Amino acid sequence: MERLCQQVQAQHSSLAVRREPLTAREHEIIRGVQQGLMNKEIATQLSISDKTVKTHLSTIFRKLQVRQRGHLLSTALT
Repeated sequence: MERLCQQVQAQHSSLAVRREPLTAREHEIIRGVQQGLMNKEIATQLSISDKTVKTHLSTIFRKLQVRQRGHLLSTALT
């Protein structure tokens, strides 16, 4: 188990070096996801369209090299 944790940490470290920086708006989107908000709720909170939230999430997923909200949260928190 300890070895697996070390491998995951090493993987996260190598990803951190290659990651593109997130914009302020992308950080706001992530905070909405962390709060458990749906795309429509995030859009309302930030006064943007639902489609814009989806676009930001796609960009965030690409930058962080993740495919799901759960992975987004675990990656964004490290």
